[in-house]
Amino acid sequence: MKEFLYADCAAVSQNILLCAHGLGLGAVWCGVVMNSDWKKRIAKELKFPVKVEPISVIALGYPNESKEEEDRWDAGKIHFDRW
Repeated sequence: MKEFLYADCAAVSQNILLCAHGLGLGAVWCGVVMNSDWKKRIAKELKFPVKVEPISVIALGYPNESKEEEDRWDAGKIHFDRW
């Protein structure tokens, strides 16, 4: 069902990113804007059939740097029952 296409692809993309991280790879999710020149180029270069449309691109690689983890917890951003 096409109604769930974008949500399903977003969930799959997130799972790929999490898996890549678990394997020690670096990964970045690149969104594909509908009717953009880049979307058309992706479809052309990868020879997608007309019925197949690219939704996202994920770049994978080995990170060449590591950053220190930062504690970003802020209890002030937690809301209960209302804003």
